[in-house]
Amino acid sequence: QKTAYEIPLRLVGSEMCIRDSPNRFEIDVINHDKKLAYEIKWRDAGTDGDHKNKEYRKVDLLIEKGYTPIRLTFFMPELERSLNAQKQIIDYYNKRGKSYTQDSAFAYINRMADIDLLQILKDFKTF
Repeated sequence: QKTAYEIPLRLVGSEMCIRDSPNRFEIDVINHDKKLAYEIKWRDAGTDGDHKNKEYRKVDLLIEKGYTPIRLTFFMPELERSLNAQKQIIDYYNKRGKSYTQDSAFAYINRMADIDLLQILKDFKTF
């Protein structure tokens, strides 16, 4: 297993902004070689229609630009309204790209980067 300081560059990538006038979308990590765009959420509590619509537009625009949108959500919100909104966003990602939540998000990082992020969080007693 690698330490947190040895995260391979293939996952770090670069932040990318895509303009959808008048809005601007920021992508957390982008891999131009593999055409993958990662949206990383520790816990997203956005619930309003504007938040969901912005996420939907971001996914659609990424696909239009030839990227596969991938959402990693490590912790789901506890409030029912937030949870329902996030489930709708995740469902949208699953239909048009990929989405990994909770244990599967941690497993994805472990598989892609050989880093046990969940164990690192436990070791630092943040989880």
